[in-house]
Amino acid sequence: MNMIGKVALGLVGAGVLIGGVIALSAGDASAAPGGAPPGPRPPGPVPPPPINPPVTPPGGQVPNVPTVLTPPPPDPQEADPFPNGPPAGGTPPLTTPPVNIPLPGGGSLNVPPIAIPPGVVPPGALPGAPPPPPPFVPPQPLPVAPGAVPPAPTPAQPVVIPPLNIAASAPSDTVDVVTSMLAEERNGTAWRKVNPLLKLWQQKRGLVADGDFGTKSALRMATEIGTLPIIRGWPRGSFKEGPLLGEYQSSLLQLAESAPEPRATHLRLAAQREQGQGFGTPPQPITRQINIDAAG
Repeated sequence: MNMIGKVALGLVGAGVLIGGVIALSAGDASAAPGGAPPGPRPPGPVPPPPINPPVTPPGGQVPNVPTVLTPPPPDPQEADPFPNGPPAGGTPPLTTPPVNIPLPGGGSLNVPPIAIPPGVVPPGALPGAPPPPPPFVPPQPLPVAPGAVPPAPTPAQPVVIPPLNIAASAPSDTVDVVTSMLAEERNGTAWRKVNPLLKLWQQKRGLVADGDFGTKSALRMATEIGTLPIIRGWPRGSFKEGPLLGEYQSSLLQLAESAPEPRATHLRLAAQREQGQGFGTPPQPITRQINIDAAG
């Protein structure tokens, strides 16, 4: 080896030695005081996850997947509409009526009333429906001054029906009986009596000749004349609210369907005029009277 090579080799070795000394000095300078080893380094920021692009299926169309909405959890404040009790003063809160539910095998479950929050329509109420009508309050009589005599009620005035030609196409004895009984109906509450002419009329037609004008005699008379007196004898034990009155009125209307005029019109009038005035004791006064003055 020549002189120049030895010199170069020596310079390289000196450089390596100097580099090692410098590195050792830097490591000693960065160590903690007192010779303690350095602590662990804090972790660095976590890199964000990679964003994968949407995968497009073959054909280039993305399927329409329905969106499912998950309702939010219930608010504990809404569980009880009045957590602090009903509001003080004003209108008390509305509540549902109590419900009693029968259980299979016996027993029942009582559901107490539940408060209805303000703004909630109670069950059965329709939005926009008019408010319920106020409760009915019966009219109160006017006060009477001390010592004054209250006025007596005005008696019902009889309604006189226009004259009817009851003799048209009717037998003469039937006209005589009807004329006599209609005149008796003007005697207030004393009109329910036995009529002697009616006995003869019943005897000629094969009926029970007792002079008592019941529904059987009236329906037989309705085949001859349309103007009929008010029933005077209802069966024992019957009452005005029973079925006999309605059945008699329906029979008169049924006869009017096939009767000639003017008997058909008079039968309908007789069904309207009969209101069971002969029930009870004393009987009711007859307010719808037939004017027989001009009857021929």
